[in-house]
Amino acid sequence: MNNYLIVSWFFLAALATAVLGAAFSRWANKKFPSLAQSYRSDPVEAFPQVWRLRTAVYSVCLTWASILSLVFLPILVRIGIVPDSPSVDALAIAMMVVFCSTAGLYFIFMSFIRCPKCLRHLLIQWTERPPHAVKTKFGIDAWAAIVVKAARNHEFQCMYCGQHFLMKPEVLQ
Repeated sequence: MNNYLIVSWFFLAALATAVLGAAFSRWANKKFPSLAQSYRSDPVEAFPQVWRLRTAVYSVCLTWASILSLVFLPILVRIGIVPDSPSVDALAIAMMVVFCSTAGLYFIFMSFIRCPKCLRHLLIQWTERPPHAVKTKFGIDAWAAIVVKAARNHEFQCMYCGQHFLMKPEVLQ
């Protein structure tokens, strides 16, 4: 049970890191205000930092998966579907390590990924509603919709200026 306490502290530390990342990015967005606005008639552009965006998108997907496993593992142990053993504790610690490392990787990359048109951070949303936030069919919107659409379709729309981007630049050439 002591391992679950360690996992909880790691989770709280990751949560604090996310709050600090949001504060840092909010400061950066105030320093670099929105410069452009896109319209539906504007052509689709190739996103210039594809490897950074892919790294951030896949790290978010791994972070979400590790959160789900950290939520359901204690439930499955408590119900009795998974027997309580030292290997389950090791698995929980491994999932926390995956969570912290992928969340840290996302934290690093989210600060550097900006829309080339409006210069706002693509993967950071504040409490206000962005003007061009798009919803997916599952009700996911704003930065999470960018992550889902970039992972599935390799295309997305900036939630601040509305510019459409493709992550496959060879298609546009």
